[in-house]
Amino acid sequence: ASNASGTGRWGACARLWGRGAHGIDVCAAPHAARRRLARPACARPMDALVQAFQDVAGSVDCSTLTRILRGVNCTFTEEECNAIYQGASCEGGVSLDNLRSYLDKNQTIKFRVEHRGKAVFFDMIHSNNAARIRLWLRHKPGMEDFVETKMLRYEDLKTEEFTRINPLQKVPGLVRADGVTVFESSVILMYLEEKYRDVGPTFVPSSPEARCHMDLITRCHDLYVASPNCTAPGFSHCQGAMYLSFGHHGAARGMDLKTRAAKIAELWKQLSWLNGNIVGPYLVGDSVTHADFTWFPTTIFMEFMLPLVFGWDNIFSEKTSQLPELAKWWTFVSKLAPFAQVRQDILRFWEDMEKKGQFKHIIDEVQADTSGLKFKYP
Repeated sequence: ASNASGTGRWGACARLWGRGAHGIDVCAAPHAARRRLARPACARPMDALVQAFQDVAGSVDCSTLTRILRGVNCTFTEEECNAIYQGASCEGGVSLDNLRSYLDKNQTIKFRVEHRGKAVFFDMIHSNNAARIRLWLRHKPGMEDFVETKMLRYEDLKTEEFTRINPLQKVPGLVRADGVTVFESSVILMYLEEKYRDVGPTFVPSSPEARCHMDLITRCHDLYVASPNCTAPGFSHCQGAMYLSFGHHGAARGMDLKTRAAKIAELWKQLSWLNGNIVGPYLVGDSVTHADFTWFPTTIFMEFMLPLVFGWDNIFSEKTSQLPELAKWWTFVSKLAPFAQVRQDILRFWEDMEKKGQFKHIIDEVQADTSGLKFKYP
């Protein structure tokens, strides 16, 4: 993709970050998250270069420019620095103004300068699929030095800028430090795991058997619970049966009662399978893994919506659950700080949506059904 006028993938990400209307939505994030997500002053556009040029009188030669660029972002290669010098030089040297003008025309390079070699993760406060990556980041000390987080709002998803990052117009999205865009939560999570394996703990089991079990648990969640497996209008994931309706979302995302009942039955089926395959105390054994990061945010949807909309007992309570191993795991992890924080992030959003009437359409439809469809389990 061309970057000459900021139309490439990096250019899109740079503009999405920089425009006020699409900056970090600090008002939508909890107080602690606002502190964490705020951009440090040294990361503001061009600050690092301005500081580097302060002690330089006039223009710099190629070797000096290389030193400056690699000081800002060590991922710049010598060949890249030479190319930047050739593109920005004027009368045998590069001034700060020349370099700024060049970067404005080459958003790929500008983004790498501004973000100092960091990847950028695009999140939404209530997204269960994005929250698995949020959990991973919160379990990985020091990752703020490698990955910046941008919290989006619904209106950001449909922008041209974000569509260049994720053409499906969903979170999560990632722009790697080398400028390549990535989407799909499991792909992003495994990339981050492998890329930063040497930074803090790892969350993939050491044995092939345990990794196989982790992958199976994650795969069942992604295929049968959290994905519609089709991007066309009218298709939805099974989890959508808890909150999508014609009344609130329109024809493109709503569903009829028979479809809703079938999806709720599938949720019960997958929860029952999971209950029988938990090793404990975490899903795959003694250590937290991607399986825990994947399932836990989705259980917050279920904790809130299944009793509210369909009259279920709390399946995550050890006192009342018909799925005892699931309840035991959930009670254990929900007391851990990173999980508890994600739970509050998601609950606050859905509590607000309940006040706005999102679930009333479904509740009314279910209560009015006289055909005998089953919505309450077991």
